[in-house]
Amino acid sequence: MRKALLLAALVVLVTTGRAQQTHVRVPEHLKSALINIPVSETARPAADLALEPAPAPMRKTASQQPPRVANELFQIGLMANTFATIGSNRLQIACDPATNTVVAVHRGNDRASASVGNTIIMRYSSDHGATWSAPSTNVATSTSPRYPNVGIYNPTQSTTPADAKVVVLWPQVVPYPGVDPTWGEVNALTSTFAAGSRQYKKWPTPPNWSIPMQIMVANGANKVYTFADAVEPSNGQSTGGYHLLASTDGGLTWEPVNPNLDPSWSTANIPAGTSATGICADVSRDGQKVIFAYIAIQLNQDDTYNYINAEHRIAYLESTDGGATWPVDPNYISLQDLPNLPAPLNVDAGQGIAPQLSVGDLDVVYDKYGEPHFLVTASTDNNPYNPLASADSNQFSITHVDSTYLCEVGRQGSNYYMNLIAPLREIRGFRASYQPSAGRADVIYHEPHWAVNVAGDKVYAKWVEVDSTLKHPYAAINSQNQLVLFSDTIRNAWVAGRHVDSRGGNMGWTAPAKVTNSTEVDVKYTKLAHFAGNGGEMHMVFTEWGVGERVDDDPNNSDNIMWYVKGVKVDAVLSVEKISDAPGDFRLAQNYPNPFNPSTTIAFTLPQAGHTSLKVYNTLGREVASVFDQQLEAGSHQVLFDASALPSGVYMYRLESGRFTTARSMTLVK
Repeated sequence: MRKALLLAALVVLVTTGRAQQTHVRVPEHLKSALINIPVSETARPAADLALEPAPAPMRKTASQQPPRVANELFQIGLMANTFATIGSNRLQIACDPATNTVVAVHRGNDRASASVGNTIIMRYSSDHGATWSAPSTNVATSTSPRYPNVGIYNPTQSTTPADAKVVVLWPQVVPYPGVDPTWGEVNALTSTFAAGSRQYKKWPTPPNWSIPMQIMVANGANKVYTFADAVEPSNGQSTGGYHLLASTDGGLTWEPVNPNLDPSWSTANIPAGTSATGICADVSRDGQKVIFAYIAIQLNQDDTYNYINAEHRIAYLESTDGGATWPVDPNYISLQDLPNLPAPLNVDAGQGIAPQLSVGDLDVVYDKYGEPHFLVTASTDNNPYNPLASADSNQFSITHVDSTYLCEVGRQGSNYYMNLIAPLREIRGFRASYQPSAGRADVIYHEPHWAVNVAGDKVYAKWVEVDSTLKHPYAAINSQNQLVLFSDTIRNAWVAGRHVDSRGGNMGWTAPAKVTNSTEVDVKYTKLAHFAGNGGEMHMVFTEWGVGERVDDDPNNSDNIMWYVKGVKVDAVLSVEKISDAPGDFRLAQNYPNPFNPSTTIAFTLPQAGHTSLKVYNTLGREVASVFDQQLEAGSHQVLFDASALPSGVYMYRLESGRFTTARSMTLVK
């Protein structure tokens, strides 16, 4: 009866709300992924941005947990708390595409009287996550290691797993005179694959160091990098100065890139009336460019901030000399100033307001051209975080989500652009996941992360999103017959990808694909390995917390599971540009230029619509590239083929469409 009442209420309220809303047109390629979900939120104090989150309660103990979800998951291991995976700019999973190896790392679930999680455990896969080794023994050399990061270093791009080096960093709390112990020490581990030949070293001090960010691998420069906040050695307080550190021996010995200890970026440089969150970074393949990015938040007069605002901006600093020197002032990207904004995020197609930027969602990655791609949440909704605010007290609308999207903001030379990746079903993009302790509550966002292939010509996006089901409704009627919005939701992970040379509609982004199917377990604290496999394999872990036999509000004594999501793969092929609608004889033109280095244009004509593929083979007849494999209309087309990942030589390119097949040869000269 209650479920029927809820359904009836939703139907009436949605219908009433629609009569008062201005609707926008959703792009055709994203319609199948659109589900509308209402959630509300309020402004937060700016002081929350700098706080490290505290543990949170979970819904049920292990004896109450439902059976595991039906999708293909693998249990990496148990953690004593969630601290191994908290933090969007730290990674606990890494992939080396040359060897097909994957490594996952987490803090253990061992317990002692004074501390929990005194071990670091790793698991290894040499077949892109299809099978995994048993958990390793403890690889840490300090008590109570925290927040491990992992990377795989393979500068020669050897295809032998034993030649790949596994790099692990973890911080350690240390004592300071007269104050409580806090961050100060960072430990480094390097080993061959499967934890052989382990070597250890501590970072040099002073200064002392806080939690390192993700390990960034630049195989072309024979280096690995990370950023860390410097800590004052006398009292353990943060200096607010973020330093780039590098290792030239496979992750064992680390030194600040700037020998004078000048920080790459400092919180002291943040202008008055603004704040910063969503810190992230990347390094180009050759190690020449390093980028440090964040969301520059416009504060309200009372020093609070709104989760989403047209005045929020993407900010980034970029070094072009391997991180040795940095500009003082960042570059700013304002969404409303971007040219050719896609509908419905352009003002004309939206509700008459500029696109607004969420504070919670940001990641950055470099492509093969050394150009950055930013992953953000944007909306042109008047009030996307409180659907009740734009309607009478007896009605609400769930149509706001029509203009909220996960977006790619990219740079080409001196120009910026935006692409839509996916509509976001949960309008506010995050929820309070902790009990308000010490006067605050932390939040979970859409958790966007980039992956890139080693060649740098394909980028992949991961995010989390809610599903709309009556089994787990997001609104209910209370005892006073009022509509109440729930703050707690169930999330699942989604992915998409594109070839960076794609042109035309939405720059070639694939349709959003849901890759988990949980109905009880909240898929959160998702992490994505920075490198995707050469075949588009994406490697993802997430945390299910509070599944021990202890009470839910005691996360230090309740096990948490790290899950690996098997079989995630996206075929980010190069999109095809249509030249003419006029059908003609089946024809494959000679590539131009030929010989070429490293890219060439291939044109062809189709007499009728059909599934069409263009593949490249070496002289041994082995497929070395799938340029595209998709449904195409009749007419003339062309595509740009990039062979930067291939050696010099003669190659055959073969076009197939329906019953037609033809091939030609081309020559790559580097």
